[in-house]
Amino acid sequence: MEADGTLSGFDSGWEKVLGYQYDPVQDSISVCPPSCDVEASIKRKILSETSKVFDPLSLYLPVTVRGRLLMRKIWKQKLNWDDVVPQSMSSVWRMLAKDLSALNTVSFPRRALDEGKDTKLFCFCDASKAAYGFAVYAVQDGNSSLVFAKAKMSPLQGKSLLTLELLAVFLAVKCLPFIKELLKDITIKDVYVITDAQVVLSWILSDFVQTKNMFVQHRLQDIAQMTEKIKCDFNIKVNFKYASTIENPADYITRGLTIRKFKEKLSLWYEGPKWIKQEESSWFHRELGCLSKAQMEWISAPVNYATENEVAISEIKLEKISSLSKLISVTSLVFKFINRLRKREMDPELQAKAYLIKTMQKQSLSKELDFLLDPGGKSMPKLVKNLNLFLDPKGIIKSKGRIGNSEYHPYEIQNPILLGKEHYLTKLIIQEYHQRSQHLGLATTLNEISTKFNQLTSPSSEFCQALFTYWCGFYQSYLC
Repeated sequence: MEADGTLSGFDSGWEKVLGYQYDPVQDSISVCPPSCDVEASIKRKILSETSKVFDPLSLYLPVTVRGRLLMRKIWKQKLNWDDVVPQSMSSVWRMLAKDLSALNTVSFPRRALDEGKDTKLFCFCDASKAAYGFAVYAVQDGNSSLVFAKAKMSPLQGKSLLTLELLAVFLAVKCLPFIKELLKDITIKDVYVITDAQVVLSWILSDFVQTKNMFVQHRLQDIAQMTEKIKCDFNIKVNFKYASTIENPADYITRGLTIRKFKEKLSLWYEGPKWIKQEESSWFHRELGCLSKAQMEWISAPVNYATENEVAISEIKLEKISSLSKLISVTSLVFKFINRLRKREMDPELQAKAYLIKTMQKQSLSKELDFLLDPGGKSMPKLVKNLNLFLDPKGIIKSKGRIGNSEYHPYEIQNPILLGKEHYLTKLIIQEYHQRSQHLGLATTLNEISTKFNQLTSPSSEFCQALFTYWCGFYQSYLC
């Protein structure tokens, strides 16, 4: 503004806003083009040149991530900072420098969302041996747009591809509160975290993950705790879904794209796959061989709870088996046979445990289960109110108490499973751990059950905790 009140003009057709070039005519933004030294050949210089692009929203991440991938390769050469890099890497840098200088030829609409309208977030995750990350899309009134993306370099060694896929999901869930804060004026209705790794998805959707890898176990516990905290803090449920690799735009940030390929894939990168704009009934109709029927319920369209597993093992008579370990062993053999017939790779022992718990609850807690499945028009059972019962994504009745306010304990302890008072399975559990505790009495047995029931077969087995305190009177009469 000049002293006489008139506006000052300049020849440029764009304004610089928050590090981006803003075109007021097209209402679009683009990255400020860096002046890269194409002939850079020293390790220090190449690192400096790859850092010139300022892209806080990571709109151009599929291209700029190639700089980090290049520096990763250079770092493996164990060169000093002022050493000349090998000729092959200099050639890669020259091609990358030309692509970075041409980034401003790609622009994105400035306005992505409107306030006051319901919005859904879709967070696509992916990983490779070189990098892992995620891309977040917002869907509003049938339109979708990229709002944020992030990538990290994979550890140089020691992590399998499945572990890296899990880390991508972990990173996405960890960043969700930050993204919600960025969109604090936007009403977010649902959040979907989507991966193309079926095994990782089965880990997340199951309470019964058996693995000796403590790193994986801890990350799964972290994901469960963070999703529960998001639900409590923002009243937003985090849903985990599946998408094939060709529909996963996060795949671009794990391997990088040239500027030419980036322009070809721009629609999928900026808007995501077309199905996220459609009704949910049309999502995720894919073959998911690594997921159980219970897990499929939360990925695909609703299915009948009378699954093939229930029909297959309906002939097992629990009362004819005298110990908990024998019961689990027999049931596991049935599931092992079913898995072989259906040519699927699943842990039969974990399937058996989940089935036995659900069968027990269906037989002993039918009134509570019916209410939790369909509360409309029904009076709340007293037990549901007193113990704050809820159904987890696997259809298992759990209790949410004040211990859930603590972030120290894992999800399984914060939300224990409810066992039936008079059920034979409950009797076998008490009997098993009463013997393990050397018949020391009620308090010792209860402590043994509550601390070790999640290790029924091995120290690495993650079986859920159970709620016993409500039935202390029954236990007292049994133990005496």
